[in-house]
Amino acid sequence: MAKPTRYTPEIIDSYMKSGDWEPRTWSSVWDRNARDYPGKEAIVDSKKRVTWGEAKVQTDRLAMGLLEAGIKRDEVLAIQLPNSVDLCLLRVACEKAGILCLPALRTLRHKEMEHLLKYSEATGIVIPWEYKEFDHLRMVQEIRRSLPLKHIFVAGEKVPAGTISLEEMLKRPLEEKYPPDHLEKTRFQPHEFSWITLTSGTTGLPKFVESMLCAFTATGKAIAQNFAITADDVVAILPAAAAGPNNVGYWAAPEAAAKIVMQERSDTEAALRLIEKERVTIVCV
Repeated sequence: MAKPTRYTPEIIDSYMKSGDWEPRTWSSVWDRNARDYPGKEAIVDSKKRVTWGEAKVQTDRLAMGLLEAGIKRDEVLAIQLPNSVDLCLLRVACEKAGILCLPALRTLRHKEMEHLLKYSEATGIVIPWEYKEFDHLRMVQEIRRSLPLKHIFVAGEKVPAGTISLEEMLKRPLEEKYPPDHLEKTRFQPHEFSWITLTSGTTGLPKFVESMLCAFTATGKAIAQNFAITADDVVAILPAAAAGPNNVGYWAAPEAAAKIVMQERSDTEAALRLIEKERVTIVCV
């Protein structure tokens, strides 16, 4: 697909010179943490615990796996997953592969998903097979006839026939197949349009917003500095999709190499237990 953008070279140059944008990528922040804090926990959920060093390996494998599966640079991968380690790793992997990431709320159903997949021209989607008694695979199969969708990736241990297992992708040592700088050929640059966010009011279908890496990294740096977040902090992202949790959890926490804790389901008592267990210092809701 063509990748139009409203950001002209003049606009980009202006924001860069003013310091409002950072000439860095999010994946470079994660890779820096892998170098400086390889054994430190980076992100955890109820099933997985991943260190910064492991995150480097896994995001590289996912990026290479997505490209090998046939998704091309600048194509769109929709991701409809609950809060999880996989969700975070995929966002970084998409950047490394040069694939436009389109995170979708896990509560969106047939009408909304068909709309966003059609108008984004997404060629791939990542889903759980089932989540909270809802069959995501059946939904995708029912709406895909009119869509350019080619690849269905499924997270979790149980993966149905005709789909691609995310877990199997994580196990394949693709880093042994390619030179160390292989992903430098595809990785998005700081000034590129590299992320599609969705925004919607109480009515109507989701709207698309193009997002720039250099804006996100600047946001993360500013929040980490203003909140005095350090590598000793533990940031919990409770189930939410608002700007606050994204800005603090997804962008500021990695900037400071703080641990990210993902709660998959909305449950107050479980959240309190999680906060106590992981010794959370910052909560995002």
